[in-house]
Amino acid sequence: MIAVAAFIVFFVYCSFFEWVLHRQLMHTETFFRYPYRAHQEEHHTIFKADSTYFIQNEADREHLTFAWWNAPVLITLNAPLVWGAYYVTGTWSAVAGAVAAMASYYALYEYLHLCMHTPSGRWFEKTSFFQFVQMHHRVHHVYYKKNLNVVVPIADFLFRTRVALPSPDLFEKLEEVRLKKLEVA
Repeated sequence: MIAVAAFIVFFVYCSFFEWVLHRQLMHTETFFRYPYRAHQEEHHTIFKADSTYFIQNEADREHLTFAWWNAPVLITLNAPLVWGAYYVTGTWSAVAGAVAAMASYYALYEYLHLCMHTPSGRWFEKTSFFQFVQMHHRVHHVYYKKNLNVVVPIADFLFRTRVALPSPDLFEKLEEVRLKKLEVA
């Protein structure tokens, strides 16, 4: 039971960790340039909110997921909280639940983000949950400092950074602008 409780608490916590990481490192230039360069300068340059939101070139697939070493680094950064769960509960099952939650959240982030940009008719792409997070994320590609959560937008709701689709035809208008720019070029 403690493992399940730790899993739930840490899964919710991951929404806030994702939000902070996304806002403060991936969209804000700091002394550690890698996250900003990889995300803001590369990912958001390739994948906009118009039709280029969906992968156009197979070579760009590498810009959809984090580097292999990110998961262990991010989980290690949270080690003090995991040890805190052990200290508070006195049981290793809290540690197992916490690590399982963080690993699950990270895996969901990577997979959902990949699926959002590379739709292929997967069964879950038709679910209301996926449609919601897909639209939530696509709006993020219009407003970079908004809709920062990919998996579960709890932090976006609480920090009031969630923006709903401002108009039903926004993406079509953005596509028209993109095509006009191509005509001029």
